Amino acid sequence: MCIYFPFFQVPTTEMEWKEIERNFSDKWNFPGCYGAIDGKRIAIRVPANCGSTFYNYEKNKSTVLIAVVGPNYQFIYNDIGSNGSLSDGGVFRNCSLFEALENGLFPNNGAIVGDDAFPLKTYLMKPYRGANLAYDEKKYTTTDCQEVGEYPKMDSESWLVDSEYSRNL
Repeated sequence: MCIYFPFFQVPTTEMEWKEIERNFSDKWNFPGCYGAIDGKRIAIRVPANCGSTFYNYEKNKSTVLIAVVGPNYQFIYNDIGSNGSLSDGGVFRNCSLFEALENGLFPNNGAIVGDDAFPLKTYLMKPYRGANLAYDEKKYTTTDCQEVGEYPKMDSESWLVDSEYSRNL
């Protein structure tokens, strides 16, 4: 279930997305970024007769919130309500944002950043923690993006980008 609040507007035009990208570039020195994504488990009282559906990896009962935040800590998108037994990546693959991103949501081949829970895609950068890059991968270094919050930790880490995205930079 996707929640929309009057003070929370998912960008709908190319101009709105470009404004977010410009703010990431100006504030965080991170051009081409349209948001930072992460998931959070929220403790709940489980519905009757649900079995282990809502039990997460910590053996707590929870639901999952997936959120994308902008350069000024504002929510751009959220999806809440998936059962806690799913991974962040699994919830992401089943939310409306995934399909929109797969269909080219961002102008100018931009990307969002996420942590290791999310898949590497042309539109989704993630930290690279290994020693060597494969031939078809390219290494990027971000600057002071950590302040965007736990969505995700982004301070001067190396990020992986699918080679198709890196060719378009």
